[in-house]
Amino acid sequence: MSHIFKAIGGLLLIAALDLTVAAQNVKENKSSGEKPSASSVRSESSSGEKALNVDQQRALWLLDQLFETAKEFSDDQLKIRVQAQIADALWEYDEARARRQFADAFRAIDLIPLPKPQQIGGAPAVALALNNPQRQLRSEILRLISRRDTQLAEKLIKTVVDVPVSLSPDIVIPGNQSEQASLYLQTALAIVETDPQRAAQLAKSSLSSGVDPMLIPVLQAIKRKNAALADDLFINALSAAQRNSSQPTANIAVLASYVFPNFSGGVRISLGPGRESETEQEQPNPALIHQFLNFAYNAIWQQAQQAQTSATDGQRADPRAAIDYMTIQQLLPFFDQYMPDKAAAIRGRLDEIARSMPVRQIDSLSNINQSNSPEELLSRAETAQTQAQRDSLLMQAALAASRRGEIDQAISIVDKIKNEQVRSSFKSLIHFQATLSAISREDIDTAYRYGKDLPNLQQRAFVFSLMARVLFDKKKDLPHAMEVLNEAEKLIARAEDGPDKARAMLTIAGVVARIDSLRGFEIMRSAVETINHTDFDPQQPGGVTTTIGSRSSGFMITTTFGTNTLNFDEGFPLLAQIDFDRALLLAQSIEKKEASVLAQLAVCRGALRQSREAQPEEKDKAKEPDKDKPLPKRPDN
Repeated sequence: MSHIFKAIGGLLLIAALDLTVAAQNVKENKSSGEKPSASSVRSESSSGEKALNVDQQRALWLLDQLFETAKEFSDDQLKIRVQAQIADALWEYDEARARRQFADAFRAIDLIPLPKPQQIGGAPAVALALNNPQRQLRSEILRLISRRDTQLAEKLIKTVVDVPVSLSPDIVIPGNQSEQASLYLQTALAIVETDPQRAAQLAKSSLSSGVDPMLIPVLQAIKRKNAALADDLFINALSAAQRNSSQPTANIAVLASYVFPNFSGGVRISLGPGRESETEQEQPNPALIHQFLNFAYNAIWQQAQQAQTSATDGQRADPRAAIDYMTIQQLLPFFDQYMPDKAAAIRGRLDEIARSMPVRQIDSLSNINQSNSPEELLSRAETAQTQAQRDSLLMQAALAASRRGEIDQAISIVDKIKNEQVRSSFKSLIHFQATLSAISREDIDTAYRYGKDLPNLQQRAFVFSLMARVLFDKKKDLPHAMEVLNEAEKLIARAEDGPDKARAMLTIAGVVARIDSLRGFEIMRSAVETINHTDFDPQQPGGVTTTIGSRSSGFMITTTFGTNTLNFDEGFPLLAQIDFDRALLLAQSIEKKEASVLAQLAVCRGALRQSREAQPEEKDKAKEPDKDKPLPKRPDN
């Protein structure tokens, strides 16, 4: 994609800044027309209140201006998102006002129009349930609020009105599609590390409408803190599943992964700390095993009776048979081990389902969880009947080789995939996994060998940043860390200006700022130039669009991303703690108003959250010589 390079207008803005804008007296929250003075800071400190340095006072003044500017945004979602983030930054300094701003932003979500079915594509009810902008934004803002005040978060959740989703019987989506339940669980997950008791209470509140897959990571996180508390929550979930008989197999698949950590059909997702704790690897609780398997047995037979009734009524076979078959097949070993007296009946039910399904489908499902070696999968690929089946087996073989650590073999297997787009994407995936694996072992040479060939700029920036962190934080090798980051910047700088390059440059600038503030400012300036040369309008070629599914499959979700996907929160806060004004001027030189506001907000966060001022010598190193200290320019100028 080609772009017409613009003049570097952002840099010219620095010379044209209005240095006469008045600062605000933060304590009174009024515009004073005078720059906050050192005496005001000393006075505040002597009164017993939290002492604010001049940069922090000016940051609070700027937050007010950014809040007003955000009201002018044409993008309602971005407007609400920015106002909520401002409330979060303001919380420790004016909690009452921040609380009001949070509540107002949350209520304003109801006014966001929902997309029309033709804008989503595919099955409208399902697509809207998964791609609802109101639902996504509520979730994002609740995460901010729950960190500050769980009671306020719970109060706002109760104001959400669940809109029933009418699903076709051909479509199975795990969970209850209750937005309230999902928000309760997300809030629980956000506070579980600090308040597992309250997290469990919130999770119980979600069970009134059934069992949602999000319950599993909540259970896992609570178990790391208090196993008895997690087991009690699980028993409550079993009761809720028994009351909701609309999708018994889905409930079995979700809940089984808590009782049996190695149950492959469950939802083993972890949205909490990124580690597998020893607790999760312990033997299953015998009491829970008995209760769960009894629940599963009764649910399976209840579903069998419903299937017989449907067949008697002349209705077509249950379209969810494949899911039922796979779940029951994966449960059989546990019945054999813990309830052998009931295993025969379960096996008989499995045979009944199999008779209603095509033989080819049964073979496919039976092979899903086979622990095949790359050699076995390659052999099956040679006898595949279609090219699509062959490519699928080759992808499985490549993943199997990658899991064994045989990366070169995995790449050679990928090269045999005929579909060019799939081959390229899968090779990138193998390289990415190999790089992350090497970084986890602190093998930087191997990580560099695979990481430098990643075609995706964001992935490349991400892994090079991780390499630099290992070198700097763990190996204390500053020269090598900077060498890696400089190499990453050169590789990214050669790419064509665009959204991917802008995001990658911001990632590199954020890590460099931790190591060398002066170099961090230089790379951030390059990132700003890239942003100013990039068209982020999702309706234009420069926009970023992601599509899941296809029209031919009857299911498609298309999501567009704009300037709000730029992450300014890694580099700008660190640079602001070194030199608030230089970081602010750089943020204000971004030509796109929305992106500039997001960057300025990140600058304010850096000034407000610093526990102490940076060392004077470090600040002097980063500042430009003989530069006067201006007050913030109004963001809408």
